[in-house]
Amino acid sequence: MAIAEKKPMERGSSRLETVRRNPYSAQQEGENGMHGEKRKVKSRALGAGVALPLLVVVLGGCLDFGGNAPPIAVFEALPFEGYVPLTVMFDASESFDPDGDALAFSWKFGDGERGEGAQISHTFTEARTYSVALEVIDLDGALSLATRRIVVRDTPEGYDVYHFEWEFDGETIVWDAFLPRNLVETYRGLPRSTFVENYDYASYVEEPLDDPTLESLSAVLWNLVQGDELAYRECTLAFVQGVIRYEEDPPNQERPKYPLETLADQTGDCEDTSILYTSLVKAAGIDSYLAFVDTDDDRTPDHVASLVAVPATYAGRVNCPPGTERGLFVVDSQLTAFGETTAGPDTGGYLPLGCDPWMLDEQDLVSWWGP
Repeated sequence: MAIAEKKPMERGSSRLETVRRNPYSAQQEGENGMHGEKRKVKSRALGAGVALPLLVVVLGGCLDFGGNAPPIAVFEALPFEGYVPLTVMFDASESFDPDGDALAFSWKFGDGERGEGAQISHTFTEARTYSVALEVIDLDGALSLATRRIVVRDTPEGYDVYHFEWEFDGETIVWDAFLPRNLVETYRGLPRSTFVENYDYASYVEEPLDDPTLESLSAVLWNLVQGDELAYRECTLAFVQGVIRYEEDPPNQERPKYPLETLADQTGDCEDTSILYTSLVKAAGIDSYLAFVDTDDDRTPDHVASLVAVPATYAGRVNCPPGTERGLFVVDSQLTAFGETTAGPDTGGYLPLGCDPWMLDEQDLVSWWGP
C-alpha cells in the first residue's frame, strides 16, 4: 500500500486511519525519490520480531511413543519480507516439549539449503516467496513441524536498498529503503576542499537535487508518527542517531557529506549528521537551523548540532537523562530545541530532543544557519 504524500494531518483523517490499520505501509516511488518498506515492531530478546500466522503439524501417526507427548514447534522471523539479498533471523527458542525433553531443530529454507539450531540466520538471494519449514524433534523421536512464508522482492532498477533499524518510544523500527544509485554517486563525486575554514555547511542542506528523495523519506517518518509534528522531530532525531555510526574526519581536515552520502555510508561526524537531520526536518516544512557551537569556552566553534523550532510549551515535554541539561534557545525570536545528532552508547543510543550534553549557554552559539 503506498504511503500518502506527507502533509499536516487532521484528527480522524483517512490517512491517519490508514496508518493505524496498516503499519507496514510501503513508501511511494517517485523521481529521485526514496522507496522502501517500513515495519514498526516491538523489541524482543533476539532483536525486533513479530508473531506471524503459523502452521503447526504434530506428527504422531500410528507410532506409539509410550505416552510421550510430541513437542510444539514455534518460530519467529525478522524480517519476514524485504529485498534481495535478504538476511532473515529465525528464532525457535519459544518451541517447547510438554515432557521437558531436550529438542533438536532442523530447518528447510525453501531454496535447497538447510540449517540446524534454535536460532539461525539465512540469506535469500533470489526474488520469490519461500516456504520455510522448521522440524522440532524430542529425545524419543516425536516431532512437529512449523512453516511460514518469507517474501523476497527484487530491488527496482537504478536503486540500492539500505536496511535501517533504530529505537524510538520503546519500539524497534525496521525499514528497508531505496536510494537512487546515480544520485548518490553524483554527490560522492562532487569536489570539496579539505580545509575547515572554507566550508559553507548550509549549501549541503540547500542543495535541491536530493529534495524528492529527502521528502520521500520524510513522508515515511511522518506517517510513522501519524502526523504528530513534535513526535516527527523526535523520531527523526532518533533515526539519525540510531542509523548513523559516528566516524571522525582526519585531524585538521573536513569532508562534509551531503545527506544521501551519509545515509548510504551510514557513517559520519557531527556536521554530517547535523546536515542530515536539519535536511529531514526542513523537508517536513519545519524550521530548523545548523548550529556552530563552542564547547570548550575559547569562543571558537568546534562542534555542529541542530536547533529545531518548537512551541513555547515544549519545555514541559523535555525529560533529559543524567549528565545533560535542558537545551532550549531563542534564535531569530523563535524558541528552538537543541538536537545532538551524535549521541553515543552511554545515552542508550538516543539523546532526546532538547537535551544538551555540553551545558551550553547562548553565548556558546557562535553562529547558525537557518531559514
